[in-house]
Amino acid sequence: MTTRRKTKTGVKARFVFWFLALLLIWLGAMIAAAYLLLPRPDPAKTALRHITPADLARELENKTLARLEAPPLRGRGRIIPDPPLDPQAPPRRLPRGLRWEGESSTDLILAEQTIRDFWAEAPRLQVEVIYPEFPREGEKIRLSAGFEDQPLIEILIFEKPGRDGKTGDSSTPQFRPLRAGEPPLIAIVIDDIGNDLAALDRLLTLPVPVTFAVLPYAPHAQAACQRISRAGAQALLHMPMEPESYPDKDPGPGALLTALGPDEIVGRLERALARTPCAIGVNNHMGSAFTVDARAMEPFLLALKKQGLFFLDSRTSVNTVGLALARRLGVRSVERRVFLDHEPSPAYIRGKLAELAELADREGVAVGIGHPYPETVAVLLETLPEMARAGYRFVFVSEVVQ
Repeated sequence: MTTRRKTKTGVKARFVFWFLALLLIWLGAMIAAAYLLLPRPDPAKTALRHITPADLARELENKTLARLEAPPLRGRGRIIPDPPLDPQAPPRRLPRGLRWEGESSTDLILAEQTIRDFWAEAPRLQVEVIYPEFPREGEKIRLSAGFEDQPLIEILIFEKPGRDGKTGDSSTPQFRPLRAGEPPLIAIVIDDIGNDLAALDRLLTLPVPVTFAVLPYAPHAQAACQRISRAGAQALLHMPMEPESYPDKDPGPGALLTALGPDEIVGRLERALARTPCAIGVNNHMGSAFTVDARAMEPFLLALKKQGLFFLDSRTSVNTVGLALARRLGVRSVERRVFLDHEPSPAYIRGKLAELAELADREGVAVGIGHPYPETVAVLLETLPEMARAGYRFVFVSEVVQ
């Protein structure tokens, strides 16, 4: 009897032992699977939880200042200090602001590329570059960086004023005769036509082709169309589009807005085209918000394709989707490379024409956009014939679309 009881006890003990062993093995397998399959916390994100946005911005500012003072920017410009702060003033708010002033357009381009590439190295940091259509205080380029919900730093890039107090090259560029071969192509587009017929009449006397972008609701839009057609020149519809600063900055009546539906976008485009029957293509007036919105741009571009019109992207935002989306949709298109008269100074405009010529030399073709300012008209009348004699071939913008 005692032997049988001991046997039963031993069987139970072995059963409990193996049951617990299998249970432990099963639990271990579940823990291992969870470790391998479930997402683990990102150490970088975990660390960021303990750093305030102000600390991040301050660290980014210090590193950016060091980069501005290191090669290749060392000696090409200077950091413009902020005015002294009132000791009683509140702490500096985000985004932290920097100012940098370069000696020439080349320095500005180099600074933009250097800082943009430097910021892009930081994980998760979003970088935006804006070329202001209406620059404030002589500002040429504005770069900003931060996270989606928290801007951290902004840098304004300026060009050093010349001897006349204006920005731009102070010397008159000399256009040397080009080597034999296929001449570089330059297309000049003059925006905002329809307000000043006298300026248009002067520009129509140029001995080289110039394309005119007509504002559809300008007071003399239809008269401008008639004069352009009669002179054998070409015209675009200068279509008003929503800028980033809307509604503080008004693009004008009939503008294309990101809040509109596809039918209204197409309807506004068609009404604007009806007021500019001379137009063989379209470029954007303002539009730094509209041209970055692919959902809004698609019906606009498809309507151009349906009517056999091309699109010139004025590039009022570095983030524009205009050219890439147009090419994907099969819409003939081209983009602006140089704004000629951010500063309505003869020296500045001559410098920008020299920059346009350099681009054409390097790339074979370049498109520049200007406005019917008195200074722009005078410089174009003086300088374009000189450039033509040097071998640059001026064409209507329709000749360089792809």
